[in-house]
Amino acid sequence: YSTTLQSWLSWFGDLGDIYKRQKPILTYEHHFNDGNGIVELELIFLALDREDDIRKMKSLEVTFAYVNELSEVPQGVLPHLAGRLNGRYPSKQFCAEPYWSGIFCDTNPPDTDHWIHKTFELNCPNGYRIFHQPPGLIKDENDNWVQNPMCDNNINLTNNYYTRLAEGQSKDFVKVYCLGEYGSVGF
Repeated sequence: YSTTLQSWLSWFGDLGDIYKRQKPILTYEHHFNDGNGIVELELIFLALDREDDIRKMKSLEVTFAYVNELSEVPQGVLPHLAGRLNGRYPSKQFCAEPYWSGIFCDTNPPDTDHWIHKTFELNCPNGYRIFHQPPGLIKDENDNWVQNPMCDNNINLTNNYYTRLAEGQSKDFVKVYCLGEYGSVGF
């Protein structure tokens, strides 16, 4: 409710008419015309941060998935989620035309011992790609940290967001949360 859902609504809240159903599963439906016809987009928001949550995906039929903060999700979630889509839904009977299906994820880089680093940096499976955002901080000509004008979401951030975020923080904190590099930050 307070994180992923709020981000979605700020990004796409004006994407046509919204019909929402509440608990037990938080679902949002957007209806809009993309110029080629009416699109009905159903979004199901599921918490998948514990191994026990994998059971929530049984019988799930989806075309794509977006996993927010992948580093907080157990490794077993991703292959189970991939098994619930990847050409499974809609069925050929419903949609004979080929369509795209897949998974998008975001995360701050975890430690190099984390399963994400091992899976996607050291031996990335076929069909997967990892993208690294430009860092939030860069060094200026005097070797001082300044906010990178090419950083992710820069148009929505204050001019000193990353420099203030880095103030008084450990080297590893800056590495992970301001430079987008793998590192260990204990909380």
